[in-house]
Amino acid sequence: MTSTERLDVAAVDYVLSTTRSVRRRLDFDRPLPRAVIEEAIKVAVQAPTGGGVPRWHWYVIDDPGLKQQLADLLQAQFSNGKGDGYFEMIASVSGAEHAEKLRVSTMHLVDNYHRLPYIVIPTMWNPVPLGELDSYASNLVYGSIMPAAWSFLLALRARGVGSAWTAGSLQQEDKVREIVGIDPDHRPIAVFPVAYTIGTDFKPVARETSSIVHWNRA
Repeated sequence: MTSTERLDVAAVDYVLSTTRSVRRRLDFDRPLPRAVIEEAIKVAVQAPTGGGVPRWHWYVIDDPGLKQQLADLLQAQFSNGKGDGYFEMIASVSGAEHAEKLRVSTMHLVDNYHRLPYIVIPTMWNPVPLGELDSYASNLVYGSIMPAAWSFLLALRARGVGSAWTAGSLQQEDKVREIVGIDPDHRPIAVFPVAYTIGTDFKPVARETSSIVHWNRA
């Protein structure tokens, strides 16, 4: 049997099409073994990376004190209407109903952030701050870590664990660095809240592709 024949296409497609951003259905009370996180990272680092040279580092936070500090930082960003501009932008693109659903789920996560079993921050080793890179160089950096970061979320999904790709905390990256002790040369690209999900029956979203696929010249 060839390696291609060993693939269960239906199972692979199921994981790919049902890995959702999970906020309201995170189980904050169910213990999540460290081994599950370690397994998911081992899968994630099989992802391709620029030049075939892995430069990623993963910060996994389960210390209650550190989680509380990160929660306080995030809550401050959404207090007194500070996050309204983001939801207004979403409403202008996807409508008020969608924006309100997103606001409710986001605030549920923010209010319970300290209860998360884990907060995972994928980073990329790069001595030059991302803000000082030109577009080509920054694309190389992001393109070298994002496949692994997404593979991590897929590996979690396959294990009944959920997350959401967030970056709100990184608006105050210096404070996140100070709280977690992130190496000066490690560039965080996302912050993942991680917990078992309440139920596993996530469904694909109906999204047509005819208007977004452009063959040859548009």
